Amino acid sequence: MQPKLAVMPPVVRSEGQRMLLCVTGSLRAIAAELGCKSTKSILDWRTGEKPPGANARARMWTAFGIPVRAWSVQPGGSLDEPRSTPLELAQAASPVGAPSTLEDCLALLNVIRRDRSQQGLMPSERVKLADAEARILGLRARLEQAAEFAESRYVHEHPSWIRLRRAILHALEPHPAAAKAVVEALASLKA
Repeated sequence: MQPKLAVMPPVVRSEGQRMLLCVTGSLRAIAAELGCKSTKSILDWRTGEKPPGANARARMWTAFGIPVRAWSVQPGGSLDEPRSTPLELAQAASPVGAPSTLEDCLALLNVIRRDRSQQGLMPSERVKLADAEARILGLRARLEQAAEFAESRYVHEHPSWIRLRRAILHALEPHPAAAKAVVEALASLKA
């Protein structure tokens, strides 16, 4: 007679996994409720081998009341605070979804910093938020530099300024030393 092997309980990695473990019924019944063709996915999600995808998380919310964000929170963590969704983070980190103005960039940076300060985040979510924050800080620097350049360019290339500069230099033609000093002063403004 062979000895029975002890079955180890799964390592609970997220609040979503913990909540799915509390769902009663067979793997086949849970799979049917979620519209899954096999029980393998359900087993992987319950044991923590693999996290469910976005569609499966949405179906779990509908079928069992497991919040989508529960899979990004440590077991026992709070689900009360709203956090940025993975889609919002992806948009924040990509040039296509990046904010178009400095004000939008600063607002998004505040959201990311608020989310990063929340308790109970999974380490992978903290890494994603830190990465998104770094990308937004880079975008902020580029936007601020572009704003400074645009302002400087706007002033120096404005037709009124060009006419004024010509008039000043024309008035100073009889005074070469003063004209040279003015030209040097104007050149130093561009630097």
